[in-house]
Amino acid sequence: MADRLEPVGFWSYTTQDDRVSGGHLSQLRVQFANELQLQLGRQHVHIFQDVAAIPHGADWDKAIHGALSTANFMIPIVTPGFLASEWCCKELMRFRDREDSLGRDNLIFPFVYVPIDNVDPARKSDCHDPAAYDLILARQQFKFSELRFKEAGSGEVRQKLNELARSVVGALRAVDGHVQIPAGIPAVAPGLAPAPVPTPSVQPAPMPVNQAPVSPMPVSTLPVSAGPVPPAGPAAAPGGESRGPARNWFARAAGLIAAVAIGVLIVRDAPAPKQTVAVQQPAQRVEPATPAATPKPPAETPSPTARQMTTEQPPPRAEAVKPADPPKAVATPMPPAPTEPTKPADPIQQIVAAIEANMVTIPAGRFRMGSPPGEPGRYSDEGPQHDVSVRSFAIGKYTVTFAEWDACVADNGCGGYRPSDKGWGRGNRPAINVSWDDAQAFARWLSGKTGKTYRLPSEAEWEYAARAGTLTAYYWGPDIGKGNANCNGCGSQWDNGQTAPVGSFAPNPRGLYDMAGNVWQWTQDCWHDDYTGAPGNSEPWTTESCNYRVLRGGSWVKVPRGVRAARRDRDDPGIRFDDAGFRVARTLP
Repeated sequence: MADRLEPVGFWSYTTQDDRVSGGHLSQLRVQFANELQLQLGRQHVHIFQDVAAIPHGADWDKAIHGALSTANFMIPIVTPGFLASEWCCKELMRFRDREDSLGRDNLIFPFVYVPIDNVDPARKSDCHDPAAYDLILARQQFKFSELRFKEAGSGEVRQKLNELARSVVGALRAVDGHVQIPAGIPAVAPGLAPAPVPTPSVQPAPMPVNQAPVSPMPVSTLPVSAGPVPPAGPAAAPGGESRGPARNWFARAAGLIAAVAIGVLIVRDAPAPKQTVAVQQPAQRVEPATPAATPKPPAETPSPTARQMTTEQPPPRAEAVKPADPPKAVATPMPPAPTEPTKPADPIQQIVAAIEANMVTIPAGRFRMGSPPGEPGRYSDEGPQHDVSVRSFAIGKYTVTFAEWDACVADNGCGGYRPSDKGWGRGNRPAINVSWDDAQAFARWLSGKTGKTYRLPSEAEWEYAARAGTLTAYYWGPDIGKGNANCNGCGSQWDNGQTAPVGSFAPNPRGLYDMAGNVWQWTQDCWHDDYTGAPGNSEPWTTESCNYRVLRGGSWVKVPRGVRAARRDRDDPGIRFDDAGFRVARTLP
């Protein structure tokens, strides 16, 4: 008998969904954790919610990977934004591997906050990974959308979350992959679709109810992990065993019915032998099949819908003839999952692919550039305000990191220049001590690797993307607040000391990180003392003689007025300093 799983869960959502819902998703997590705790009594409940559980300064990706590798259930908050998010899709597919390693298929509980009926999985802008979309549809869904406008503490919401908690408890108390429903808990919670009814003549394992647990944690507004997330291999099940999941009862039923049809099944009531399950590993880890201790036929080839599990058909319960000698086990590598994207083997190409995946499309629009005369801390070069029409373009979600710059150097690009990190660390820290000329060299290298034209954003594009439809001094509001950015007086652990890893603070409404503070960002434009005569479009404002280039965003050494959305600065295109970096842009067709 397998041990019951501990109530350790992972709450997966997009920070943008949480923000536009007024923090409703974070409130629901806390309320759900409380309901689950009531179900389990003294047994401690823990539900991981990104930075609510990650201390400042910790390695973000390592923390996410660690949480996924120890979680025993996941609740993905399903919205169109969730499916469009690269990181949410990766979290879901990572946990699917974890679920497989436990020999289970009932530990993912899709929490449908906003219907996804209009999502087209074939469109990259709608769905980052079609495999994640298919997985969501394959699992029983917890429908919550009709209650998303209710307060998290209301009776209706608490009752609904209690139903989800009951289903989670049932999954956690499953034995050998079969759901064990505690006394007083219905087999299928209201709000979930009932499991399919098996053929009466067959006795398959009951269909598990898909749900999972959580623990109260403080609500946080910090963002998801920056940079590429490496694929997580499945964690080993306790004792190295692969417990037979209930996911293949349809296959077992079909096998038994076929056996009856050909007259092989003789002893109707004899107990069925234990089912053997081979867990398919990710394509990067090919392992031979485990030799069988008893005679059994070879595993069937998985169909396109059975992405991760290959289940052998059980032998007939009784044979009329003496069984043949057991076949020898053959070490046959598992084929890669058909819907999983092929990851480039070259580390440099992986980094290039991650940069491309982290380009955010900014829709076309019109905005008022500059600051109004009455804005506190305003400089005269931020006016006069003027309306600008912006074409759609793409811009990096993060500033270019040392890891990305070092890949350029390793690939014989960027002039072979290796800038100093001042001992603060490389990796996912923003590349510093890079000039405007250096940024141009990186853009040329990236363009050559991808066949697309990468460049620096224009000053108008930068401010349009940074404001993201807001009119206040900062994209989070009129005041600097605390913990919103890295500057001299922003209230972060890095203030006026050093750069922070990219993505350490909540993104703006467009999903862009560090558009205020941390490092100045070079733009394509030449410097002008103010906006008199500025163009009304988003093209770079350049001249034949361009002695200075424009920087935007402020940095870790600037006081709060220096990281406002309208703040501008200039410098020689060949100068390098320790609080300036850049992010790339790309013109769309």
